[in-house]
Amino acid sequence: MRMKKGQMIMVLKRMLSYALILCLVAGITDVYSLSANAKEVMQGQQVYAEGASARTGADGAEDTEAIPETENREEIETGDADGESPAEEPVAEDEEGSNSVDEVDSDAEEEEVTEETPSDVVYDPQPTNRQEVEAIINAFQDAQEEAVAAGGDLEAVLATKPHWEQEVPEEWMPGGYRCEKVEDDVEFGAEYYTFFTEIMPTVNYFISDFATLKSTMEYATTNLDIEITGGFDFTDNIYVPYNISVTLHSTAGSNYVLLQTARIKHFLISSGGTLVLKDITLDGGSGPTGGSGQGGVAVSTSTKLLMEDGTIIKNCTEGGVRLSGGEMIMNEGKITDNSTSTGGGGVKIT
Repeated sequence: MRMKKGQMIMVLKRMLSYALILCLVAGITDVYSLSANAKEVMQGQQVYAEGASARTGADGAEDTEAIPETENREEIETGDADGESPAEEPVAEDEEGSNSVDEVDSDAEEEEVTEETPSDVVYDPQPTNRQEVEAIINAFQDAQEEAVAAGGDLEAVLATKPHWEQEVPEEWMPGGYRCEKVEDDVEFGAEYYTFFTEIMPTVNYFISDFATLKSTMEYATTNLDIEITGGFDFTDNIYVPYNISVTLHSTAGSNYVLLQTARIKHFLISSGGTLVLKDITLDGGSGPTGGSGQGGVAVSTSTKLLMEDGTIIKNCTEGGVRLSGGEMIMNEGKITDNSTSTGGGGVKIT
């Protein structure tokens, strides 16, 4: 049967209306389903957060809720499919009955290593020249001699030796001394440098003139034993070197005369030096008094003069021995016919 044009249009309009209604219904259904699923997921996350907060509480009590089952539910934590709560950390009950998280065995803990911090090390001032080194050694020698004379504590004196951070140059060390490193001083707690006395050999000389005697003594770097083989005149004085010991004596069976012709002493002893006289005569020539005098020996701080058998000091002015500190030991010998403007003529103490 043929439809009229108007009827055909009406049928198409109704079919289009039905199609639109079906589309709207389907869209509403999908939106509702998506909304429901989203709500369920949000509820699951809220329950999980509340359970985690309860497990980390101060009392450690269990406070979990089961996640409601839905068709589209996703597992948030590891657990049984029936909705059981996830496994919790093992707990142990202490002596008071409260629950606490198991701790790692103390034997397995790494031991804490503590190192003792050494005390601050304070070095003595570093000397800057030979004169400073000599002054330090002189002060030590004086303290050591005083301790020996008084029967004092030598260990306390040794403890006053300097502790230098750097080595002192060899040319600054006086004869008979050396500078060495100390590495095993536990009390000080660090390495340092200090001085030590060398065991010096004694060199023998046979001399019969002033020039040779002067050069031999004043340039000595070791102890000397000098045998005078004949008398001669002095035209200057002679220094006994720093920390050097000089023994001066005549050939066996003789006693030679050393005559001073200048207005100065025969010998001046440097700090730390020692002069030993035996079987020898020092003649001052009976020069004029005043000044430093003529002839004899000048003994000063940290020096030593030993007079042994056969020693004669005579005809000197301003003291056969001028003692300005230091030490004089007269085991034998004699001091005679000396003069001075003031004080003693034999031994003048200044």
